[in-house]
Amino acid sequence: RVNVLPNQLQILNQGLPIGVVDAPFEVIFAASGGAGAITWSVLDGDLAPGLVLESDGRLHGSPTEEGPFHFTVQATDGAARAEKAFDLLIGTETLQIG
Repeated sequence: RVNVLPNQLQILNQGLPIGVVDAPFEVIFAASGGAGAITWSVLDGDLAPGLVLESDGRLHGSPTEEGPFHFTVQATDGAARAEKAFDLLIGTETLQIG
């Protein structure tokens, strides 16, 4: 006898890049497993002002404040749910190296 377990929904992103105040920012959240279309949302905490998380997993905008921001994203496919906490650092300027 073989028991088949449903695919577990899992958020794949490991971290977020550093953002800059008043500069365009974009990250695409990705997940594996589950069944069907995945809908994304902020479960807890706050995004940096000026950023929006779309239901398709695209975090974008131009942050208007610097600082560390802590939030948890949730991915759902109607049957399964996954959540993961992220830290986002927004600075005031881009560091040039080289």
